[in-house]
Amino acid sequence: MAKQLIHALARGLWAMNPEYAEAQLPYIHGLLRGNDSSNFSFNGKLNGNALPYIVAGGQTVFLEADTWYGKQQMNSIPAGSVVVVPLSGPIMKEDYCFTPGSMTIARWITQLAQNGNVKGIVLSVDSPGGMVDGTQTLADAIKYAAKIKSVKSFINDGMACSAGYWIPSASDEIVASRATDTIGSIGVYVQLADWEKYYLDEHNLRVISIYADQSDEKNSTYIEALKGNDKLIKREMLNPLADAFINAVKTNRAGKLNLSAGDPFRGKVYMAEEAKEIGLIDRIASLEEVIDGIASSSSSKSTHLIQSNTMKKFSISGKLASLFAFLKTDAPAADASKEVELSDDQMASVFEKANAAIGLEAQVKTLGEQLQAANEAKATLEGTVATLTKDKETLGGQVISLKADVESLKGAPGAGPHQVFRKGADSDPGNPTAGPGQTSVDAEAKSAATA
Repeated sequence: MAKQLIHALARGLWAMNPEYAEAQLPYIHGLLRGNDSSNFSFNGKLNGNALPYIVAGGQTVFLEADTWYGKQQMNSIPAGSVVVVPLSGPIMKEDYCFTPGSMTIARWITQLAQNGNVKGIVLSVDSPGGMVDGTQTLADAIKYAAKIKSVKSFINDGMACSAGYWIPSASDEIVASRATDTIGSIGVYVQLADWEKYYLDEHNLRVISIYADQSDEKNSTYIEALKGNDKLIKREMLNPLADAFINAVKTNRAGKLNLSAGDPFRGKVYMAEEAKEIGLIDRIASLEEVIDGIASSSSSKSTHLIQSNTMKKFSISGKLASLFAFLKTDAPAADASKEVELSDDQMASVFEKANAAIGLEAQVKTLGEQLQAANEAKATLEGTVATLTKDKETLGGQVISLKADVESLKGAPGAGPHQVFRKGADSDPGNPTAGPGQTSVDAEAKSAATA
């Protein structure tokens, strides 16, 4: 176990309250010297205080440790239960010293969120922080669970600092138990050890590091920091991590922060009352009040259709399996005449896809109404086009008739140019083309000359 801790210390960044971290330095020094026997005795049992427990009907129920570690099915959780999940002490990514790590707790939170008998989850927090690795995974699991059902974080007479605050900030509500609880430490720092100097001073061992020509930037942030140049490690490591931490808290606590009361993003630690004023927590209450509030709530945020809480398999008809395949779930395909089995995770996937399809119902209805209106408009336009076409045909006939009349007038006998006809004259003897009752202009002129 000591080797596991040393490995974790050496390989990852930590988001931890500095006072707590520095208080552990003598212990870490002892580990490096091989003095770990008094702190890692194994009694053959998992740490029961680190395991979740259930509150149902006012009664507290403890399940066997094997249930939580996957060796048994979670089918014994009573309906309407509130499950309390501890997040205590330094947070490791992996399980350590019979205490669950952030990856295990994330798995528990996800399973509880998908469990139809679980009404809500309470994360019981007393942590100075821990490894950065695994922190966002656990925070994401809590955020996922909070979309389905009530998830609250309760600071259990202690602290919620650094990663120990980052994680619960993703829950619906953060409740402190005492005015003396400490909250915050939203920031990032790093402590480096000059191991080459340590080996030289303590063991008279000179360590020389040689890098390939192609690896001139390998460990450059660490090497430059040991030389006293911290700009590179800040720019490439600490500042991006701090931005991620701060942005996560701002997103998770959106609408609740009151930055006019203080700036919590500079790493300060607050007592509960001041943290409440700034908006880092929501209220101060007892654990029983938090649990009772969830248990007595009649509302549910869940939009999922999940009804089963077990890890057992479900037998369904092949026809239903075909429907699940249509929904593009990971349910196995089956012949319509056979039975298939689905795990709890597969059923959760099925219901999630089904809910997504149900959520599209309103959109489909709206699109149907729009399509109907478009069809009606199309029918009206088609009627208008038919009327216009008929009018066009009528006008075309009239145009043809008018053209015929014009051609008829052009072809009338004696209707040549420069001819004027007058009624009353029977004929024009001098103009053989003048008909009865018509006198040409030339005839009139001759008459005038004779006169």
